[in-house]
Amino acid sequence: MATHDYVIANGTGAAVRSDINGALAAIVSQNSNASEPATMYAYQWWADTTTGLLKIRNAANSAWVTIGTLASANLGLLPLAGGTMTGVLAVTAGTAALPGIAVSGDPNTGIYSPGADQIGIATGGTGRVFVSSAGLVGIGTTGPNTTLSVVGGISGGVVTETSAIALPSVATNGYLRLVGAYQQGSGRGGTIQLGGRSFSDSGNVGAFLISANSTGNNNTTDLTISTQTSFNNVISDIVTVTATGRVGIGTTSPSSNLHVSAASGTAIKISETNNGVSGSLQAGSTSVSLGTDTNHSLNFYTNAVERARIDTSGRLLVGTSTAISTINYAGGDRTPRLQVVGDDVSNGSFAIIRTQTSPSLFFGGGTSGTNVASGNAIGSIVFTGYHTDKYYTGASIDVAVDGTPGANDMPGRLVFSTTPDGPGNSPTERMRITNAGIIVAKTNSDDINIGGTLGPCIASTSRCGFAFSTNSLLPTNGAGTLSDNGISLGLGSYRWSVVYAGTGTINTSDANLKQDIDSLSVAELTVATNIKSLIKKFRFKDAVEAKGDDARIHVGVIAQEVAEAFVNAGLDPYCYGLFCEDELEDGSKRLGIRYDELLAFVIASL
Repeated sequence: MATHDYVIANGTGAAVRSDINGALAAIVSQNSNASEPATMYAYQWWADTTTGLLKIRNAANSAWVTIGTLASANLGLLPLAGGTMTGVLAVTAGTAALPGIAVSGDPNTGIYSPGADQIGIATGGTGRVFVSSAGLVGIGTTGPNTTLSVVGGISGGVVTETSAIALPSVATNGYLRLVGAYQQGSGRGGTIQLGGRSFSDSGNVGAFLISANSTGNNNTTDLTISTQTSFNNVISDIVTVTATGRVGIGTTSPSSNLHVSAASGTAIKISETNNGVSGSLQAGSTSVSLGTDTNHSLNFYTNAVERARIDTSGRLLVGTSTAISTINYAGGDRTPRLQVVGDDVSNGSFAIIRTQTSPSLFFGGGTSGTNVASGNAIGSIVFTGYHTDKYYTGASIDVAVDGTPGANDMPGRLVFSTTPDGPGNSPTERMRITNAGIIVAKTNSDDINIGGTLGPCIASTSRCGFAFSTNSLLPTNGAGTLSDNGISLGLGSYRWSVVYAGTGTINTSDANLKQDIDSLSVAELTVATNIKSLIKKFRFKDAVEAKGDDARIHVGVIAQEVAEAFVNAGLDPYCYGLFCEDELEDGSKRLGIRYDELLAFVIASL
């Protein structure tokens, strides 16, 4: 591939020869290159290897003109010996005497254009068929005023054969004939007759008529398709097209654009004989039916694309032509009656909207004569995901009867389930709402109940909980019953970081609840006096690790030093409530101090 500016620059002999060789290479390759030459000339050739086209520069040197296709024989152009045209063939308009496209050896027979946007066909130098700029076709006339105008002669007031469209049959002498003078009954005018003999033949039988009928003094005309078994028989109208464009089949007075009427049975039937498919539309005494009569689906299309179908099993499928039968739920594969399939939120969803108030979606269990009982399922919403070979359930919302139902009485519960990770797992109940409004959250080891006999409360079945009272948060046992002085807040291994309160805690100090009341002993007062000197300032290690130098300084005692003070006085620190030792989950122990009792203990020594 090469291009050249076709200007041979001055230089040494070798340089000039190289430049000339470059120009010759561009010439012999028709300037073949993926992009146009940098320097272009009028009538310059270019083999465009990007598009695969051979092009030539126009006379003004302003644009490229495509000549043909590089990879095609004869550059893809029509050879003189004949071929297939893929572009426009322009010829002279010609005349009827000398058509622009004529038959070889017969120059006055062919196709010509009698005027702008018009086509004519001539034979023997005379125009025979004409198509106007409006698409109207004339046979025997150059000025058609209808879609098809046929002009012939009239002899003695009788329409002649040359003014009719005739399809003669040698065996029966039958005609397809348009006769404006024919009358059959009051108001029946121009008629097309199929079958039988001529209109004047009294032996005419088996005629099929298409007639224009006058329907009143206003001269409005209906088109009627009729049958007649003999010339003198009353004509039976089959199809009527009114002057307003309404079509009636089985009725002469259609009340809509298409009106099909039948005394009984199928009104409209369609069929495809190769595969034996058929369907029908009919009106019964109390209903209208639409469907297939054979074992085939009923499909619904918009914009030439199938949108929904009812398959042979009665399933309504939207967005798919094949029912999904691999939805695994409750131990087996299911094939739902309604399936909506799509590749995004809009196509794979459906909406229920009520413009005035909230919409409704109803589920029902049981039917007339079959009552539901406690524990019966009455509705489910199942969430699935496809993997490998089928849709597996990931979660579900189920509704069941929750108690004994009766007339105007249907207690129910909601059950929420999710499927745990791991092959072969099924949905496991995680939460339920009972008919009493109690919310039961399922965990791996226990249930958490929200609500109960106390009203609003949260309780773990085998552990504890709390209830909501007026301006109070109260402790409960696992059954949701109020518990007094039996529930702790936090554990040794799991402490609350900070408690924010408007006032301090209130500790029980009622004499009616105490025994062994006595003054501190000398040894105890000694310990209390010594503890005063043990008060120190410090910073917590975890605070320093998290905040660095910004960790704040605290004031207090060291539990180990307090224990040592008791031991030095011959006392056991574990006998006193101000000293605490908690065993942690890892088996280690952590010491603590009840500062309210420690302060009371120290104050006694003052």
